[in-house]
Amino acid sequence: MTETTVKRKIGSRIEPDSIPARIKALRERLQIDQTVLAQHIGVKPTSISEWESGKYRPSAMALMAIGRLDFNNEMWWYDQAGPEYADRLKTVRMFEEQQAKRRKPDEPGASPAWDPDLLTFVIETMDAELKKRRKTLPVGKYAELIVLVYEYCHKLGQRDSDIVAKLLKIA
Repeated sequence: MTETTVKRKIGSRIEPDSIPARIKALRERLQIDQTVLAQHIGVKPTSISEWESGKYRPSAMALMAIGRLDFNNEMWWYDQAGPEYADRLKTVRMFEEQQAKRRKPDEPGASPAWDPDLLTFVIETMDAELKKRRKTLPVGKYAELIVLVYEYCHKLGQRDSDIVAKLLKIA
């Protein structure tokens, strides 16, 4: 994996709810050292040390990787990475919830039957269309639209950006 540290200096004082303090607390909670954490998120051990000391701030990709390890606080890490990442995570979570509601009653423990590649295609295509039109949507409406477009593409069995553009135009 590649180094994902952004060499951006941050303040010398470490606040209790800051990124450096949370990284150290996560490591202690998982009972792992800096080297093991670095291996899990694909960075050098020196990066973990620099982040915990407050010398540098992790990149958005590193923050999201840490969030995937700290599942109970995943949204906090994504918020730190940036609103666009947090919004995407919220959208995926809302999509998963909607898919879970559609499970058949006789499949209570079954995994949601959705195609992650199709979902990624729909999200990326919608993001590109929205950017092209210089339009933004509230997270709730965005998530609903993702679900509708996903279901339509899934039923057609196609990944067609023209379909996404047309459905977005209608919405």
